[in-house]
Amino acid sequence: MRAAHTVDISCAAGGNRRGVGQFLSESYRHTNRHVTGVGAASASVGQIRSTTCDRGWTGTGFLVSDQLILTAAHVVEGAHALTITFPDDEPRPVSVVGYRPDNDIALLRLDESVERPYLALADTAATIAQPVGVVGYPLGKSAQHVNTGIVSSVEDSAELNGHMIKRVLSLDAAINHGNSGGPVINNSRQVVGLISGTFLDPNTEEAAEGFHFAIPANRLRMLLDRYGDADARPFAECEEEGRADAPLAELLVRSDDEYAEELGTVLWTHGQAINESRYEAAWNLFTGSMQSRLKDMDDWASGLSTTYWLVVEVREVSELTDERAVVRTFVRTEQDAADGPDGQTCSIWPLNYTLVRNGDEWPIDKATLRAKATACA
Repeated sequence: MRAAHTVDISCAAGGNRRGVGQFLSESYRHTNRHVTGVGAASASVGQIRSTTCDRGWTGTGFLVSDQLILTAAHVVEGAHALTITFPDDEPRPVSVVGYRPDNDIALLRLDESVERPYLALADTAATIAQPVGVVGYPLGKSAQHVNTGIVSSVEDSAELNGHMIKRVLSLDAAINHGNSGGPVINNSRQVVGLISGTFLDPNTEEAAEGFHFAIPANRLRMLLDRYGDADARPFAECEEEGRADAPLAELLVRSDDEYAEELGTVLWTHGQAINESRYEAAWNLFTGSMQSRLKDMDDWASGLSTTYWLVVEVREVSELTDERAVVRTFVRTEQDAADGPDGQTCSIWPLNYTLVRNGDEWPIDKATLRAKATACA
């Protein structure tokens, strides 16, 4: 995904924020390629897109060398494919080399090294009331955000993503899903923690505001030391074997709607499954109602054997309710002339997709063509 590099900075009133404001305003400087300012840190932090056999989601990761990336284990859990997109860059494939779900941390490796500054891990532990900055991609947005806060406590333990983890940092900075795996940076421009999750109120099962958890840097260092030279772990195998040489679709989100990235990811996952000839996985992203209208999966898939989705562009989210949303898109595909409209081998499809909520998921219920597909320029 290619994204404009924008950084939003917010600072809550109260508390000691002078140090954070100071280091956020400093210019880009680095020594031995280790970042010495949050402005520089932004270049080291990317959005991770994780695709499993039947769905996809996003998180955050950050460079700790020219090839190694730290993130949260739950971001890459069950991944069939992984990419990371840094600001003003194309998606880059990554593999998992270290995976510790008991601490909710994972180490990834880029296929090729990158010429970007990377982040240093702090040698000393974070302290209570210490000002920090959090860099990431909240709510799946393609624009990078920076938020500030303090380390409000060091918890003896916390249950995070199904594991009881000891000695975690508690932060009051604004954090949402999509921030997971992002760095927590101190006034010395070093990583003191990695975002893991949010405290859920046991009475409401809803996220508690200003009560978020991070894994401390000493545990990140142990993972890095242990797995830095390890071989890549195999990706999850899907029951439906796909094309190994399938192209990677690109997701472009032009809408500022808070659900645009999440809904766009559903469409991107659907298209990528088609690219990989995993037609059952793509079919399973339809509602039962849409499957009934299409009648037969094999008939639906029969016309897709030469089709590749290249770009999913989300322009607008409308008619958004608790139950449904309409996503206005342009989808660019390549296909054999025999399978393309008017013999086109590259087409741009102006499509409105209707998605309906089913628990935490948004299956596709309708695809409506706004106008005829046009040939790519």
